[in-house]
Amino acid sequence: MIHTLATWADAIPDEAAWALLLLLLLLPGLVLFGLGWLIWRLFPRKQQAPNHKKDQ
Repeated sequence: MIHTLATWADAIPDEAAWALLLLLLLLPGLVLFGLGWLIWRLFPRKQQAPNHKKDQ
C-alpha cells in the first residue's frame, strides 16, 4: 500500500499533487455547502408577518 502510494506520488508532478490534496480537503466543505444551499432554496422558511400583534 505504502509502496504503491509512493510510486504514484512520484509519477505525478508536485503541483498536481498539491492541487489534488487541496481538492480533497475542500471537497467535503463544498459538498456540505452545496447541500445546505440546495435545502435552503428548496424548503424556504415561512415569513412571519411583521404586524402580527395588530391581528390579535
